Amino acid sequence: VEQTPPQPEIEFEDIYCESEQVELSITNINDADIYRWYLNDNLYASTQVNALIIDNINDDLSGNWYVTAGSGLCSSDSSDLINFDIESLPNVGASNNGPVCEGDSVRLTASFIPNASYQWLDPEGRLFFTREIQPLAVEGNYFVSVTSANGCQNSTRSFVEVGIKPEITALSNNARPCMMPGDTIRMNPSYFPPGNYTFNWTGPYGYTSEMERPELTGLDTIATGEYILEIILDHCSSEAMTTDINFNLTPEQAIIRGNISLCPFEDLVLTIENPSTHPDIQWLWSTPQGQITTDTPVLSLNNDDNDIAGNYSVIQNLNGCSSQRSNFLIVEIVEMPDQANIFGPSKACVGEEIILEAETEEADQYIWINPG
Repeated sequence: VEQTPPQPEIEFEDIYCESEQVELSITNINDADIYRWYLNDNLYASTQVNALIIDNINDDLSGNWYVTAGSGLCSSDSSDLINFDIESLPNVGASNNGPVCEGDSVRLTASFIPNASYQWLDPEGRLFFTREIQPLAVEGNYFVSVTSANGCQNSTRSFVEVGIKPEITALSNNARPCMMPGDTIRMNPSYFPPGNYTFNWTGPYGYTSEMERPELTGLDTIATGEYILEIILDHCSSEAMTTDINFNLTPEQAIIRGNISLCPFEDLVLTIENPSTHPDIQWLWSTPQGQITTDTPVLSLNNDDNDIAGNYSVIQNLNGCSSQRSNFLIVEIVEMPDQANIFGPSKACVGEEIILEAETEEADQYIWINPG
């Protein structure tokens, strides 16, 4: 006579996670010859040990389970029905706000799953434990693992692209303290690393340029001031760098006008035909008496001592920027001719022509005044 095994008792969990390995075990029988496992009254598997291992469990395996134990020709009663839930793995997505630039932080976000816990692993092995993180960016894959309230875990990754942040290593210009309107000012940047850059220049009075090395022509002092450069490589911008452009315009060569043949003791007045209109301009006159500086484009000299004959020239000077010296004017003092003696008839008839002659030395023009 063979002994019938007792009713099996199954040990199990109420909830299992999709895709995990599940073990159903019998706690009160370990010496039966065979164990027959049923799902929804259909034989699922037979084992010779008191446990059933299910790999990669899924929703198809949910339902009513029971087991019988057999020894020889005898079989136990069916175990009580068991039923467990199979929870789907969390549907995890991850994203970031890249591409970003070196030195910047990156924001990474995982899908929201109620009551879940999160763990991020960055390319350098650092761990973070919130759904959204914002660490200093490192290029590579960021892995996130999400665990539901019931312990079901799923993971994904998000790749962060980190661009090189370019650097302006030097910025200069060739402006001189004194410039001519027809001169050209060139701006010259140096940068690293080499690449296909976008150049953004800004400057005084709305100045903009996208040239690598812009030039200023048709110079005017309105162009003086601070010029700012920012370079962009792909999506990464450099720190801005500035270069100051300061200059004064060199005035043009002056043209002198005036009476250069003076009578004795006649005052001298020389004027400039093309004076600079800048409020800070000065005129440096070279005269027989030495250099004379005026704030107006006029030179007036008293000739009381009759000593102003000689060479005259002028330089227009603006804050240290001097024009070419003007052409020289030679001022001379013309000696007064002696009083003329008039010779001719002292009487004449009405209607008769008379001839008068004047006698003097060094006169080249005669002005006659008649009684009328």
